[in-house]
Amino acid sequence: MNFAMLPGAAKIGLLNASYQLGVGGLLGFVHMWGYIRQGHYALAAREALNSKWAQQTPNRAARLARLLQSCEPPPSVPAVADRIPRMRAPKCGV
Repeated sequence: MNFAMLPGAAKIGLLNASYQLGVGGLLGFVHMWGYIRQGHYALAAREALNSKWAQQTPNRAARLARLLQSCEPPPSVPAVADRIPRMRAPKCGV
């Protein structure tokens, strides 16, 4: 994974967390990193909050979680044309 390719908010949150945890400590969040690699930032945020670190420093963990969640792409919305029922062509000779 290339850190430079992460969204800006994720980089800010991860750098902030590494200041407290150190790089080695931050790399210990194996499941969180797995979700980040897959682009599942909301799940990565949940993993950050599901930790002893989050219990010890809830404000910093919540800040990381908010930043990661902000990277989650919005749910896909079908195009308007996909939601309009298709009209049937009139039958010939009727």
